[in-house]
Amino acid sequence: MTTTLRSLGFSESAARRLAQAGTPIDIDAGVALTTKGERGDEAFLILEGEAVVELDDAKVHVGPGAVVGETATLDPQLRRNATVTTATRTLVLVYDVQTFRSLAASDLHSVLVPERHATAA
Repeated sequence: MTTTLRSLGFSESAARRLAQAGTPIDIDAGVALTTKGERGDEAFLILEGEAVVELDDAKVHVGPGAVVGETATLDPQLRRNATVTTATRTLVLVYDVQTFRSLAASDLHSVLVPERHATAA
């Protein structure tokens, strides 16, 4: 996992921490990672493959290096604001609520909680 994360541009230290903290899961195409309106119990870092983020007014394709599900995972008062479905076989690292909040509160915040500038796909 560390090698894959390094190839996505993460530093050696960040790659090691992210790989150790996450659970790798290989997911078939067509599987919902998040469903709009549900609680955020985990966040996902895409390592391989592609997913589609279905917003109210747009569909955005995301791929390796993208983090999805982070907003509702960080704030227990929020619900999922989008449905994210795998478009291809996708390898992700999954982070539970406590782990993700801890990582996002560290120096990894900028890579785990990116600013969103959605564009229609």
